[in-house]
Amino acid sequence: MEKNKFIKNSFLPIKEYKNAELQRLEILLENKNKSGVYRWTNLKNNKSYIGSAKNLSKRLNTYFSLSYLKRCDYKSKIYSALLKYGHLNFKLEILEYCDNVSILNKNYLSDWEEKEQFYINLLKPEYNICKTVRTTLGKKHKESTKIKISNSNLGKKRSEETKKLLRESKVGYNLGKRHTEEFKNKLKGRMPWNFGLKYTDDLKNKLKGRIPWNLNIKYTEEFKKRFKNCYSDEALSKGLATRLGLNANQRRFIEIKNINTGEINKFLFAYKANMFLNCSSWTFYKYIKKNTIYKKIYQLSYKIETLPHLTNIKSEIKSGYIRWVIVKNINTGEINKFKTISKASIFLNCSRSTLYRYINNKIIFKEKYQISLEN
Repeated sequence: MEKNKFIKNSFLPIKEYKNAELQRLEILLENKNKSGVYRWTNLKNNKSYIGSAKNLSKRLNTYFSLSYLKRCDYKSKIYSALLKYGHLNFKLEILEYCDNVSILNKNYLSDWEEKEQFYINLLKPEYNICKTVRTTLGKKHKESTKIKISNSNLGKKRSEETKKLLRESKVGYNLGKRHTEEFKNKLKGRMPWNFGLKYTDDLKNKLKGRIPWNLNIKYTEEFKKRFKNCYSDEALSKGLATRLGLNANQRRFIEIKNINTGEINKFLFAYKANMFLNCSSWTFYKYIKKNTIYKKIYQLSYKIETLPHLTNIKSEIKSGYIRWVIVKNINTGEINKFKTISKASIFLNCSRSTLYRYINNKIIFKEKYQISLEN
């Protein structure tokens, strides 16, 4: 211990800044674009920290940023000490300048990292948590951090290539190794809690409650019809027309024309056109964008058409053509009239968009309400 104190006190650095706070500008200017090893020393308790950097000015500047220190004080003892004692009670020393050349191979240390390791071994600084460069040996994680690391790895699947590399790295690792009885007893505690467990009837009944609520439910024909109408081609195409900024009675069709026979086929959706042409979506969009002939036969294009049987309910309501929203209870025969869609949606406890969908598709709402519009 005394020998270590003697080395620390008798060691002469290349540069010394006795008051880090007052000499901040001088520190940053003199060490700009220089690589080397530095040491922070607490003048109150004589504890120190050793670090290195490729660009000393850039690295040292982070120590003078209070917001950075406060954000990261839990990671480093030197950050906490600088916040506690202040830069006035610290001196900064440049132990050695190094070659500013990066090593491309990650398995080898750069010049400044090698020198940092040398000075850590020689001077044994108290504020350095990790005593080995480029490792986290000696660093202890909080319980909350351990839980976060554990959760981030849950369900992570390794590729076959990664598994192969891991197997190769472990070849011969435990060759001929025999576990002690003490270690075997430790391993027993790591066995899965339900290993070899036979479920009791009581536990089986409890697990039944965790089965998805709709498992094995047989849908009625009426329900299937309602579901089909909600997601019919007409309903979906209307959503697409809205996104394209078209009127409610307009639809965009994909037209495929056979230039040899003159035959024309129209499709509302790209996936149906893909099935007809037996090609991928990417190929389809490429030909339609470049306006080129597919397989020297088919000409692809978009066509917007106005369909007379479709009505724009929203525009009719806003313009005053439709005065009443009729809500009829098909079970009791009760009829309620509302002047606005908003009042009808409040009565039915649903959104206006839901109400528009049921009116357009002429579907029974909640299996008992028939909704219609009256002039």
